[in-house]
Amino acid sequence: MISCVVLIIELLSLYALKSLGIEERPAALILVLIIIFAVAYLLDIQRNEKLTAVRTALIIGFLLRMGLILFDVYGRNIYVLPNSATDAEMFYSGSLAVANGGTSISGLFVVVVGTLMKYIGVSKLYTQFLLMLCSMVSLYMGDKILRVCNVDDETRSSTILLLATLPNYAILSSIFLRESIVTMFITLAVYFYVCWMIRGGVSKILLAIISAFVATSFHSGAIAVLVGFIPGMILYNRDNKSLSLSLPSLVLTAVLVTLSAIFLNRYGDLFLGKFSRVDSLEDIANVRNVANSSYARFVGNSDSISNMIIYSIPRLVFFLFSPMPFQWRGLSDIIAFFFSSLFYVVVIFRVLKFLCSEPKSNRHQVLLLVIVALSSAFVFAWGVSNSGSAVRHRDKMIILFGVLLGLVNSKQSELNYGETSSQSKYIK
Repeated sequence: MISCVVLIIELLSLYALKSLGIEERPAALILVLIIIFAVAYLLDIQRNEKLTAVRTALIIGFLLRMGLILFDVYGRNIYVLPNSATDAEMFYSGSLAVANGGTSISGLFVVVVGTLMKYIGVSKLYTQFLLMLCSMVSLYMGDKILRVCNVDDETRSSTILLLATLPNYAILSSIFLRESIVTMFITLAVYFYVCWMIRGGVSKILLAIISAFVATSFHSGAIAVLVGFIPGMILYNRDNKSLSLSLPSLVLTAVLVTLSAIFLNRYGDLFLGKFSRVDSLEDIANVRNVANSSYARFVGNSDSISNMIIYSIPRLVFFLFSPMPFQWRGLSDIIAFFFSSLFYVVVIFRVLKFLCSEPKSNRHQVLLLVIVALSSAFVFAWGVSNSGSAVRHRDKMIILFGVLLGLVNSKQSELNYGETSSQSKYIK
């Protein structure tokens, strides 16, 4: 793709300037580089016939995010975008420290971004632009999953347009946070998982596991995606598109889970650092967090196994749908509810209606993806206890929920799972 070549040339050019000792990155230079890439991106979108149905959505999503980036960098004196204060500034300060030869304890994201700035020069604008591109990859891969599943063009168009324009996700995609990278690798993991369900092949499930591990290295909670794959690996029978146990599936799953466990045991600090700080159930319960945005006070004391079981569903509900009307503290909570919480309400409602209706050809695929989504939501629901964090963390799975919405809304009565010529254009 032209845009990929342009991006590589730009990065090499910035690296060359850095090597020559030219440290300054004028805003005019960065804006020119971004404009050149934008032109190349638009050309790619126009030339790719497979993207005809989602062309408008991808263009709007790109322009919306560019506008938010520019406002976040140059309009902070007017208004600071949600989530662009404490955490974003912490990540940026840590990245600057790494870029200047120091160290940081803020995780892999800071190390990766700081190292990148060390080699191409420090530019908050360009770095946020690169992070934003990760979200565009997520949108593209979300559409590719729908194409692999042979979802009709109208549904693809409406689904990707919705994902591209949801305000909360657009903002999180445009500020200095790790959400875009984590979401991208979770989406890649789901893509390979779906390809494995439809086309089979050990390589597909291996790529799904690797992508999930990469996402976990940036945020430990993403390990839930990998856990969510296990039921499908054990139960899904691709030959008859049903759920059934088989010896080959059990053996393959046992081998892959064992290897993953050995890997995590050896490199646990890198992937599961957050969990290492959990010494007891009280560290998870969050019963002492009674701030105005907390939902822990609504779900009771959860510092025992029995109470955790009892309160798991309420925590899931609060995590997915907060801030609920009785939690609203002001305009920002109202906006978050109507432009974030309601999206998850609609998806869950549509999925439940789909699963309770007359069985369709993609019923088992939807069910297995629901398991992945709920597995991830379960881990994050216990990892956070306030609506602000919930709004941010659940959007790591937003493409997965969008794919579920697209699958249940699809007008296709039957999915083509064979390697037919009519489907090959969707899978390539």
